[in-house]
Amino acid sequence: MNGLNEYTEEKRIYSGFESVFAWLCLLLGYLFCRSASALHLALISLCVNSLTLLALYKKGVKIKAKSLFLCLLSLAFSFSVVITPELTALLSLFCSMLLYSLFLYSASGGSLKAAGSDLLPLNMLLAIKGAKIGDLADYFRLLMPRKSKSFKQLLYIALGLCAAVIPTMVVVSLLSYDGGFVGLLDKSFAFLKNFSLKSQISSLLFGLIIAIYLFGLYSVNTEKRDYVDIEKYIGLVEKIRVAPASAVAAAFIPLAVVYAFFFVSQWQYYLSAFSGVLPEGVENYAEYARQGFFELCSVSGINFALLAVASLLQKRKCNAEKLVLKAVSLLFSLMTLVLIGTALAKMLLYIDRFGLTVKRVLASWFIVLLALIFIAVILRCFLPRFKLFTVSCCAVLAMVLLLSASNYKGLIADYNVDAFISGKTERIDITALYKLGEPSTPAMVRLAKYYESNGDDGAEEYSRLRNMLDERREEQKKKGFLRFSLPKHLESNALEEYYGEK
Repeated sequence: MNGLNEYTEEKRIYSGFESVFAWLCLLLGYLFCRSASALHLALISLCVNSLTLLALYKKGVKIKAKSLFLCLLSLAFSFSVVITPELTALLSLFCSMLLYSLFLYSASGGSLKAAGSDLLPLNMLLAIKGAKIGDLADYFRLLMPRKSKSFKQLLYIALGLCAAVIPTMVVVSLLSYDGGFVGLLDKSFAFLKNFSLKSQISSLLFGLIIAIYLFGLYSVNTEKRDYVDIEKYIGLVEKIRVAPASAVAAAFIPLAVVYAFFFVSQWQYYLSAFSGVLPEGVENYAEYARQGFFELCSVSGINFALLAVASLLQKRKCNAEKLVLKAVSLLFSLMTLVLIGTALAKMLLYIDRFGLTVKRVLASWFIVLLALIFIAVILRCFLPRFKLFTVSCCAVLAMVLLLSASNYKGLIADYNVDAFISGKTERIDITALYKLGEPSTPAMVRLAKYYESNGDDGAEEYSRLRNMLDERREEQKKKGFLRFSLPKHLESNALEEYYGEK
């Protein structure tokens, strides 16, 4: 039973617990659409993974270590949004969903050996095949399994809740003489004050779509399978490789010539970028750092795409053809690393002069990711068994997790404040600090203390900074468990210490 899997079309019989699981998927889908915080999303992910593990256990599936590792890794990406609940949250949730799909596929018998054959894309395609539910009526039929004991229990519970409505209302009205009790009720059900039927229906409909996907993913991955030989899929890949080695080499020669001319013409700039000194004729740091930066990144991306196409299409039946592909991959990877190194050196020069911003951090993150991928391409040239796509996917996952778990906006604020306090930079943009949001508050507090210790508490900059901190303090009072995030927690501690509330 080795190799990849195909799914049979046999009639599926679901258990009573699977019916309950279908309802829980609907509830979690609804809550996902109503989520208002990063912690809320992370807890929903925890529930999804926990319920899936329970459903697999009920089905008699033995969870292996590699499957459990994928599950935990999926949760790590989900909870990383609590550390950086902003732009990177979308990347983290996407990675979490892919890992969850791969976890289900692996736990229910799917072979991860294909990943070792560098067919991870096919594995992931099979893993997310649950998006194609097949017969949607099966899901709705599962929500109402009239003959199952679970459905009868749910029906009894619903009838019991309906019967409790009138006596509950009577008891609440009798106990409303107590102001504390009424106040607690008002706080607990404050969300009903802004109740919108249209919004609730929309959340329910989108939640249903999410539920269909989640349960369909579980259903497709846990049904009986017919196992097929992995060689069948390798043969499909081989049929695509139709380009002669000579054609591939000829296609890359003009680009190589262009790069040669470019490197010669830019030699002075390369030396300047790596030495940290502006080249002759350039007086503006910003102009020098920005000049060609995005063009260099674009060219690096194009090179990667071209190498990927060449690797996919070129024939490699004999050693000469393999040697041509290796030579092209090695040469263009080295050229691209020079371009990436130059772009990164220019960006570091810019950062050293003007400090960090979100765009500069994300741009640097992206070019480091590109560099890791091209290093992997070079390793593939010398190590035939090196699994390029698998390693590249792991590099992307690692870089996304690093970015998500770094609280990078807080690091930006700390770097800029430290640079100003140490005299490395002459001024600091307080408005830009404020726009970084909650993660910047601890750094803003340190800056306010610096102004006060230097006797600059009468300056206009300090006055603006203090007003911003006062605003943050008022916003911080709107607390709640589901509103928790690491930046908010650090902000709360910094403000409480600064205003003497600890």
